[in-house]
Amino acid sequence: MNSLRRASCWVPVVCGGLAVLFVPLTGAAAEKQATLDAAQLPELTSQPPPVQNLLADALALTAQGLSYKYGSDDPANGGMDCSGTIEYLLKKEGIAAVPRTASDIYAWVRRQELFQAVVSTNPASFELDGLKPGDLLFWTGTYNIDRDPPVTHVMIYLGKVTGKDGKPQRIMFGASEGRYYAGAPRYGVSVFDFDLPGSPPPASYVKGTARFIGYSPVPGLRQVKAKGKAKNETEMAPPAPTLMLAPLPAPAPTEAETTPPAPAPDAPEVSATSKAAPSAAPAPSADAAQGSAAPMP
Repeated sequence: MNSLRRASCWVPVVCGGLAVLFVPLTGAAAEKQATLDAAQLPELTSQPPPVQNLLADALALTAQGLSYKYGSDDPANGGMDCSGTIEYLLKKEGIAAVPRTASDIYAWVRRQELFQAVVSTNPASFELDGLKPGDLLFWTGTYNIDRDPPVTHVMIYLGKVTGKDGKPQRIMFGASEGRYYAGAPRYGVSVFDFDLPGSPPPASYVKGTARFIGYSPVPGLRQVKAKGKAKNETEMAPPAPTLMLAPLPAPAPTEAETTPPAPAPDAPEVSATSKAAPSAAPAPSADAAQGSAAPMP
């Protein structure tokens, strides 16, 4: 009974062709974890390096044989729960601010206005058009717990692969007590199919059982300094060209600069005659010359 209350995700079982019940899949009914190589994700190389690193590290966790372990956020414990897995992975990628519980992670992205709500249950809904690899996925009602907001489950979207029927299949990464991948039940930290109930939804889904409510990019992921040779989007962008501006023309002289200064109030007016060179002194008269030459009595 305790495991029923703590089931992070319940497997959908169709009853009578209408209702869908969610039951935990544990023990012998659950197969080992599903894993993929990062190169098997067709959309991987089109993602920015921080997202590529996130997806590669997520898939590396699926190869460690980790079980679902309620309350754990450390692979050293042999398993992790859903939010513990996301917290561990995002901190590994350099996102130190990620909260611990699914409810708090949901509140974290909502406060940053990144959340995209999904009301439709149709897998082809336009509400999923913005979903990208590396985005967080959120559910309510996967198990009974008193939380506000009542978000109970979180995983990471991996992208699309070719399904068993040859059609594109959305897949995701996380920890669960029981979901499916490629038609087989899976358990623990694993790759899982990401499916919606369809349109119209079954009656039990409408009445409030487990419900997918939306998705969000990881806050700050694209600004994280990438590992190794990879660079983040900012570093990948070429430097902006230097804008060469022509020199501004010299300002036109002001009226004060073009008008000669007025003469001082008491200064005499200078005439053209006064500016001429002084004339030679007149020659002395003969009498004056003789007088100056005669001796004094």
